[in-house]
Amino acid sequence: IAGADLSLKRLVYVTPHSRWEMLYGFQYISLNESLDIQSNTQIVDPQDIRFPASFALTDSFSTQNQFRGFQVGLQGSKQYGCWYYEGMLRFGLGSMERTVTINGQNSITSNGSTATEAQGLLARFSNSGSFASDTFVVVPEAGLLVGYSLTKNIDLTLGYTAMMLPKVAQAASQVDVDLASNLSNPLSGALRPSFVLNETNYWLSGLNFGAQWRY
Repeated sequence: IAGADLSLKRLVYVTPHSRWEMLYGFQYISLNESLDIQSNTQIVDPQDIRFPASFALTDSFSTQNQFRGFQVGLQGSKQYGCWYYEGMLRFGLGSMERTVTINGQNSITSNGSTATEAQGLLARFSNSGSFASDTFVVVPEAGLLVGYSLTKNIDLTLGYTAMMLPKVAQAASQVDVDLASNLSNPLSGALRPSFVLNETNYWLSGLNFGAQWRY
């Protein structure tokens, strides 16, 4: 996961011990995931008519999520003697672009020759490919920081931040585990596995602590 934002502040209220500012700007967030499943089988029984064949199977699921939007929020601080508190609440409003890529491969090696097919077990011709979509989302983010002034110039701080990315595509959620036994010739019934975009809400949180030196 990676991201960047450009925020501008505008002072809306100030007293000798408190300060409130409006935040607004641009926000970008990227969340990428991948899930690869591999299986290798070797026939070792000489009595098996497939001996000494080997089978290799690969399923790959990858997702890309990109959020771009405008952000707006409020940030405030309050001083109580040597202690001070800072709070922040902002919302990103924009487009969440989701891209899901599914592909598979299986190969059979026997008597020195290898035959390869572009489908695996969970990634078949019925759900393989690249699928893109976008939707409007609101990304909430909140943070709280507590600081203590050791001296006139040195502060100790402890903070917590939480963010939620709605309607993202995660790799494991795109796996259709309902494997049909009807992928035969001729085909019969519904084709499974199939692709249906499964959306999830992705939570991020972080704890930070540190020291500040002002001069």
